[in-house]
Amino acid sequence: MPSQTFVNLPAEKRIRIIQAAKEEFSQYSFYDASINRIIKEAQIPRGSFYRYFENKEDLFLYLLNEYKSDLLDQINSKINAGVNLFSIHFLLFDYITKKAMDPAHSKFLVNVFTRTDSKLAEHLMSFTDVREMEEKQEKFLNLVTDTHLLKVEIKEELFQVIEILRTITFNQIILALNDLSTVSQKRKDMERQFHFIKYGVLK
Repeated sequence: MPSQTFVNLPAEKRIRIIQAAKEEFSQYSFYDASINRIIKEAQIPRGSFYRYFENKEDLFLYLLNEYKSDLLDQINSKINAGVNLFSIHFLLFDYITKKAMDPAHSKFLVNVFTRTDSKLAEHLMSFTDVREMEEKQEKFLNLVTDTHLLKVEIKEELFQVIEILRTITFNQIILALNDLSTVSQKRKDMERQFHFIKYGVLK
């Protein structure tokens, strides 16, 4: 995460650095992105970059966290509307695909999900990874998971169910972002796959 030095920069300079980084990661995969091009575009010395961020991954995850924070705010605002373990993944799919249709975010998000290491892209979805949850996130999970409605007997089984839902969601997001004209169809495919999880495939 960025240093306090970065946080304390004038807003104009912070925005310039963020925009330069976002443009770089929009044009190149994470591994092909260049710190040299970023600092040139942002008009900062290389030494300053390392006073702000530990490395390229630190900067990249900072950009993802901006989306993640916005997404969590939206989910939290809908908790009282009956968000559950399944609908929360649809919220994630809808959030990412809607953002990807916005020219201000499209290239960056498409690159993140289609040209970046999946482990880095999955950072956006890590709030559903109960194995890594902090206490606050654990409470959040309890709000959206009614275990009485699930055929799970131990916590590990719940983890496995969530992992299946995360994998389906992640795969459908990738497919949708590869061709934004298919977003509606990929959401329907996701609904069908979730239906199998809910009700099984045997008659």
